[in-house]
Amino acid sequence: DGVVRRSGNDLELLRPHHFAKRDNGEGLNFYSDFYVPFMKRFAAAIHELQPDAWIFVEDAPFSPPGMPELHLNAAEAAADKTVCADHWYDGIPLVTGSYRTWLAWDVDKPALGWSQAEKAKVHGVKDLHRKAQNMGGRPLVVGETGIPFGLHHGKSFKTNNFRAEEQCMDGVLVALEVQFTSSTIWNYCPNNSNAHGDNWNGEDLSIYSQDQKTGVGGLDDGGRAIVAAVRPHARAYSGTALVQEFNMDTKEFVFKCLTHVP
Repeated sequence: DGVVRRSGNDLELLRPHHFAKRDNGEGLNFYSDFYVPFMKRFAAAIHELQPDAWIFVEDAPFSPPGMPELHLNAAEAAADKTVCADHWYDGIPLVTGSYRTWLAWDVDKPALGWSQAEKAKVHGVKDLHRKAQNMGGRPLVVGETGIPFGLHHGKSFKTNNFRAEEQCMDGVLVALEVQFTSSTIWNYCPNNSNAHGDNWNGEDLSIYSQDQKTGVGGLDDGGRAIVAAVRPHARAYSGTALVQEFNMDTKEFVFKCLTHVP
């Protein structure tokens, strides 16, 4: 289509601004000109076969401040059964493979000190709620969250002490639950091993590993950071939720809601 020309094993770029400008020189917008039309075609194709399907949609991850964001028309997003399903992680452990209770990433800057680090994680989740509003006020479910295992150069694999991973997982899930945010943990990998992780892309985020099995049997045998990952929540209530907190060490769960009297 005139964008590139092949010459043997080489490609020559003929139109370097093909995805940035129209033929008349007018600028293109990634979301309105590419992403949203694709999203709507995708939703329409799915709904032909399964009309009641919900369509999980994500904004671009790790976008720096000031970059364009996804905005959807509320009525069209509702008609397409769109759900905001952005991913969210505690970025520093994910990138560095180490966890410090006093360090976190606050959307676009580091946060130092335990209190500030906890607030930073909450701030990150609040930012997802803001993005859900940009998508026409659609429901939010964090499509992926979790932690890397083998922190600090695989120390837990050698000592069988996963306290750092438990604290890291707890910090992530606390930030989600205090804001009543639905989420899915990435991931469960049945053939995970300490040596090869999830067997994909060098990642090791599975809450289960064959190498952590003790042979005692039971549902949790082979689980990692389960003391943090398995936690209660309010399945149904009448009124407005006010507080939801869980202490993974004491197992104390607190839920408060304001009941509406007819």
